[in-house]
Amino acid sequence: MSEARPSSPALAPRPTPAASLDELATSVLEIAGPPVDAWAVAATLESRGMRDVDAVERYGCADVFDLAQEVLLRCRERQAPAPAAAPPDPWQPRARRFARHFARGAFFFVPLGLQMVTLVIFGYSQWAWVHFSLAQASTIALATGASFVVTGGFIQSLGYLGPLFSESGKHMLTERLTWTWFSVSLAVAFAFGGLLVAVNALTGSYPGHLVGIGAAYYALLVGLWLGNGILYMLRAYRAMFVSIAVGLAVVVGLREVAGTGIYAAQWSGLGVTVAIALAWAALVLRRRARDTAGDLRLARFPPRRKLLRAAAPYFCFGLLYFALVLGDRFVGWSAGDHPLPIWFEVRYEIGLDWALIAVVAGIAFLEHTVEAFSARLAPIQERFRGDEIAAHNRDFVRFYGRQLAWTLSLGVAGVGLAYGVALGLADLGQIGKLGSVEDFVHGPVTPEVFAWGSLGYVLVAWGLLNSTVLFSLARPWMVAAAIGTALAADLAVGIALSRSGPYWHSVIGLAVGGAVFAALTTIAAVRTLRRTDYHFFSAY
Repeated sequence: MSEARPSSPALAPRPTPAASLDELATSVLEIAGPPVDAWAVAATLESRGMRDVDAVERYGCADVFDLAQEVLLRCRERQAPAPAAAPPDPWQPRARRFARHFARGAFFFVPLGLQMVTLVIFGYSQWAWVHFSLAQASTIALATGASFVVTGGFIQSLGYLGPLFSESGKHMLTERLTWTWFSVSLAVAFAFGGLLVAVNALTGSYPGHLVGIGAAYYALLVGLWLGNGILYMLRAYRAMFVSIAVGLAVVVGLREVAGTGIYAAQWSGLGVTVAIALAWAALVLRRRARDTAGDLRLARFPPRRKLLRAAAPYFCFGLLYFALVLGDRFVGWSAGDHPLPIWFEVRYEIGLDWALIAVVAGIAFLEHTVEAFSARLAPIQERFRGDEIAAHNRDFVRFYGRQLAWTLSLGVAGVGLAYGVALGLADLGQIGKLGSVEDFVHGPVTPEVFAWGSLGYVLVAWGLLNSTVLFSLARPWMVAAAIGTALAADLAVGIALSRSGPYWHSVIGLAVGGAVFAALTTIAAVRTLRRTDYHFFSAY
């Protein structure tokens, strides 16, 4: 910040360009709201890159603080007195906020839900088909898992970096960052895919025709996850829904009307979804960049090294997270003697999908926790005096306890509900093109995988709750270290148990990994919250 100067005794405007000052006032009000004093205005201007030399050359002021006095006057002129209104019922706005946050958190299930509905009705989705052979299903499962892992870090880090610029109105930088990040992501993903193909050429593990099929699904799914990641960063939820729905309609149309083969239909549907997602994202980013006004158009990126250092823990977290939630599958599917190194097991996959559906509500609740925690940081700071630090910190610990109770309660309730629904579906007999699920619900493997998988996912949700606290208080490396340790535990236990007993015991590794993730992040989160005052100050 520039050297402090005494405030001017009066707020009388001087002959400076009124239009330019009005633009500055508009941007200050948009970014920070009605300013308290000239110091707040100066801080906002400097956060946008304003320097003393800019204040002198562009606005004819002595320095930034002198300019802030002028901008403050114009901000106050726009602050018309608010009309008196009846106080709203306090529960209604809270309920609306909760519903909005919960819906946003649950939105990740909407695309998956569309795929499942189509699979039940028609017997196929954009990358699944009930008539795939086990060799085909195994190849596509490997391609799908690899696409998740290779893109997870890029999506998570873009989700962190993008809002840093977009929320401050620097949309031109957001556009450049997004497409640069997308290009790098594609290059890395295709390089990784090429490495897998090269390794297979040396080992001969998969026949050539399966390699080609897997490569096509891998490339298209990489584009799908990256495209949806950009839309999610932009909060363009309608675009995500539309792109998936249209893509599924293309698959159904080609299969049911044109009689196209399953590969061509699914690849066409995926290609259309990716094209819609990227085109929509491009339009949103271009429009926001075009509408950027004033000095925000002059904004520049910080040094590349600083950006990469800031993104690194989020990249590690995204990569390790998908490795954690998918690792047990590939550990189990690689156990035993099969025609392919990874052999898809339907009973195992259904058990884990069943468990994932069970914890949707608990995971969706985390979005509300993120928003509620961020919203209470400043008000709680103002509620307590400087000599009430211990009480201030206890308030945040109690808030964490309430959020944890809700998360676990929703998770446990979801597991019970999912189990009851599955029992009901087993009694129905045929379920669309899927056939009967009775043999899965009442048979071996699937119920056991559901039980362990549900435990693992609830514990992962607990760890994610802790992660929201640590991310909010700028402690991302604690989360990355915890999930890395959890992945190591998951793989170690899963490999040991699946090689010494039934293959499906690898799911116990998921539960152990979830427990390690929850335990380590709980310790870190509680310790951090007990010193919220210090960590809030150092983070912001």
